Amino acid sequence: MKKLGVINKNKKVEFLKDLTPDEEPIIANHVKTLIEFDRQTEKFKTFKNAVEDFRKHIKKNRHDTNYNRLILELTSTFRAFLDHWETEIKRRFGKKSQEFELFKEATANEFDNYFSYRFFSGFRNYIQHVRIPFLQINSSINDKNEIEIKISVNKKELLESFNDWKPVLIEDFKGQSDSINIIPLIDELYESVKRINLVAINLLDIQALLNSSLFLLGLINLQKEIKGDLILVEHEFTPGSPIKLSFLPTSTAEFIVRNVKIKNNSP
Repeated sequence: MKKLGVINKNKKVEFLKDLTPDEEPIIANHVKTLIEFDRQTEKFKTFKNAVEDFRKHIKKNRHDTNYNRLILELTSTFRAFLDHWETEIKRRFGKKSQEFELFKEATANEFDNYFSYRFFSGFRNYIQHVRIPFLQINSSINDKNEIEIKISVNKKELLESFNDWKPVLIEDFKGQSDSINIIPLIDELYESVKRINLVAINLLDIQALLNSSLFLLGLINLQKEIKGDLILVEHEFTPGSPIKLSFLPTSTAEFIVRNVKIKNNSP
């Protein structure tokens, strides 16, 4: 038997209702749709985690070689994010599909409009084929008496040790100082990746995702005054039998409702 329940703030299970044999597969199918969506968005989450790890290290005002590892992880997950989405969209819709063209248009837009995106596209290749360049780390105190850290790479080192920079980047470098602070570039790159990710998400079966999300969020109304995480409870209700708990992906459903866009096909 399965029941719908919540785990309250005291970490105790409170049951909401018994599920009928008809309700169980309906909930299971909606949950499966949202879990598949979570799998697709791991592409972005991995990159996001790399950026957050980098930011946390900066806040600690560390001056150490861990930045080399963090930069390697950040550039690698950036490239993987793009490659994995490209492969997924081509597999689902085809290389000549409108969906693939929309994805490529989104990446081209970021490349054309943001130096940070162009820089890290080339910087990732530099790290892969040459090395992680020397990172100059400096700290200072701003007008608010706060410590500010700057992590810079030397433009001359980048240009002289790598021959495969794209012409547009070589032109970009002419307008940059000798030491390029990569911290603001990482922050800007993160926003670019977020925008591309939303474009890619909206190429999926959005109506099915939205339907499953609204269904799952509708179950929250059953909680009434009970606050906690929505769960499925599987229990034989015989002495000594185990209780299996499955958390329902309500946070994923909330994200989808906030971010997906249903296309309007009306003229």
